[in-house]
Amino acid sequence: MIRNKKFLKSIFFVLLGAACLVSINSIIQIQKYGHWINYLGIVRGASQRIFKLESNHKENNELLKYIDDILYDLSTGKGKYGLPYIQKDIVYTENLKNLNIKWKLIKNDIYDVRKGKENSELLKASEDFFELANNTVFSGEKYARKQATYLTLLIILLSVSSLITWLFIFIMHTKNQIFLEKLNDKLKDIVYKDELTGDGNLKKFKLDAEKLIKENSEIKFAVFYLDFENFKYCNDVLGYKFGDYILKEYNKLLKEDMKDKETFGRVSADRFVVLRKYKDKHELIERQKHIDEKLKKIVEKSNERYNAAIYYGICCLEDIKEEMKIDELIDKANFAQKTIKGQVINYAFYNENIRNKMREENYIRDNILKAIENEEFVVYFQPKVELKEKKIRNAEALVRWKNSLGKLIPPGLFIPILEKDLLISVLDQYVFEKTCQWLKKQMKECKRILPVSVNVSKMQFYSLDFIEVYSKLKKKYGVPNNIVIIEFTESAIFNDIKRVKEIIDELHINGFLCSIDDFGNGYSSLNALKDMKVDSLKIDSLFFNESENKRREEIIIKGIITLAKELNMKTVAEGIEKQEQVDFLREAGCDLIQGYIFYRPMPIEDFEKLENINWISYDE
Repeated sequence: MIRNKKFLKSIFFVLLGAACLVSINSIIQIQKYGHWINYLGIVRGASQRIFKLESNHKENNELLKYIDDILYDLSTGKGKYGLPYIQKDIVYTENLKNLNIKWKLIKNDIYDVRKGKENSELLKASEDFFELANNTVFSGEKYARKQATYLTLLIILLSVSSLITWLFIFIMHTKNQIFLEKLNDKLKDIVYKDELTGDGNLKKFKLDAEKLIKENSEIKFAVFYLDFENFKYCNDVLGYKFGDYILKEYNKLLKEDMKDKETFGRVSADRFVVLRKYKDKHELIERQKHIDEKLKKIVEKSNERYNAAIYYGICCLEDIKEEMKIDELIDKANFAQKTIKGQVINYAFYNENIRNKMREENYIRDNILKAIENEEFVVYFQPKVELKEKKIRNAEALVRWKNSLGKLIPPGLFIPILEKDLLISVLDQYVFEKTCQWLKKQMKECKRILPVSVNVSKMQFYSLDFIEVYSKLKKKYGVPNNIVIIEFTESAIFNDIKRVKEIIDELHINGFLCSIDDFGNGYSSLNALKDMKVDSLKIDSLFFNESENKRREEIIIKGIITLAKELNMKTVAEGIEKQEQVDFLREAGCDLIQGYIFYRPMPIEDFEKLENINWISYDE
């Protein structure tokens, strides 16, 4: 018996030792695989960085060398990074081989771009390379997981064998189990608990909501996506402590509102998700309104000036034709919420119209880069008419998207998506270059031009290479000074007054005129304006909407025009559609009118046919 115990104990320790050795080896191997996968990811990320730099004519040979070294290491296992040389996986080795081939071709494209060749081929190749790099990473990850699984199974086999060999391990196992349960509870808190509120986060909500919907098919459920309006103001002006207080109080109100078989969670920042049951949709609105009213009373008691407005989208499961996971339901509720952000009505149900809009946005998002590459975007001109002589003095370059099917997509649809996806600068440069090309054509063929204004987004305005890029294009096409007017919105420029002044001065030095667009619509500061040497102000069309007190409106407009004249700025009134507005603006001393009363935006070829243009003769 004793001999058997000793024998079993010996077997146990042998198996335990083997398990330890295998475990250590597994950890080392997994670390190697992790290191390997990380460098595969670096190739993917670094390549996109180099494509962006090279497309903007910024050379980075060190980054090229870095990618070369990694690929050499991956392909041979002899490089300086100590990466494993994988030969056993056919898919990975084939992907890596193709990746190396593609990289060599791309480097040739890069050197061609550096020599002055157009970057369109490089952009297309970069997309192909990114997809191939993705495939290489995925195949590498798959192989690493497979190897890790083999190692894990071996560890499990040895561990189980050792546990069976010695009964004493049961006691240790029991103790470990208790420990693991406690650890699991802690991990659940970390994974499923929102740090700020102490209640469920998005992961916990998804888990609970999915279960409730699955187990209660007879109940009508609705998913809410709640988002505070302008919560950034609350944090920035009133302080993060007050902002956190508001979120905690709102969390309490939602928690108190919960009924049986309902749940909620905090997504992040100022956004919450809720699953509610209902019989009538009106009941859902009333419940949410009741909660929001309670929050407003809490804010009022704090004596802080914050309008706790909350917008929410609602996705009722009965309105969804196909079966969807909770992630998709949340997305649809969120999308519905976004469609009414900033409007009077603060809620929206996901319906067929929103569904169509969602499809439309997805189409735009999927096709917009290709559209830019294929030059599907068309530049339109809208004339600006001088009131004194009733002549067209200049024009604004606008953009329309005529897709491959010949359908004209208005800017109100695609520009917000470009801004969201950080691609608006690409379109800005596209419109600017097309405008420069037209001016060059006019100088060459007609010997006559006129000033044209181009819009610059906030992202473009604050880009480090903005003025450099625009100045090079202006020089490339031989555009004279003071012909191109750079328009930037009021909301874009009043964030950093000092930097704005520097940018305006640089634009003037490089031969551009400057105009503030949508003046009066944002956060304008007259004190800042006095030091800002812009050439013109565009009075926002908001001032020309129907007003309850027209007299006060007219006083403000006259004040802006008078101020602009005192500061040697031209004034442009945009969005003018009525003759009475024209008469008033003429009397007030406004310089230029832009609006449907005179001209709508039109293709350039139609603009050229107008007879009322005050052309500027140009001799080279």
